[in-house]
Amino acid sequence: MGARALGFGGQIGALVPGMKADMILVDLDRVLRDRALTEELPIAEAFIHRAMGRDVHTAIVGGRVVMEDRRMTTLDVDALYREIRRAARHIPPRQRRHAEMLQRLKPHCQAWYNAWLTPDAAEPFYVLNRRR
Repeated sequence: MGARALGFGGQIGALVPGMKADMILVDLDRVLRDRALTEELPIAEAFIHRAMGRDVHTAIVGGRVVMEDRRMTTLDVDALYREIRRAARHIPPRQRRHAEMLQRLKPHCQAWYNAWLTPDAAEPFYVLNRRR
């Protein structure tokens, strides 16, 4: 109904042959292993609040697979990184210093967050949608 209201009736709005489709296939294994997940939390809510980009397994845009098994199929990732590195040469010195500082902080932040994922980690002080 929304597609029709926007003038796209017959082109989008349903998963049927001949219509364009954008969708992602998400691997929920990591989400389902979350220690804070409870039986009462609906899987759709867990997906919305806990799934991350790294959980996307496959992406389809306009009916065309653009990422499969977490690998881009329509993009030369190495060429993209080369282009980004070329552009990065023109970053002003002040911004470069900020980026370098963030790079030095990154391992410490990652270690802090990763400590939450260890089996002996303490119960988080606040857990989204945790019902007691």
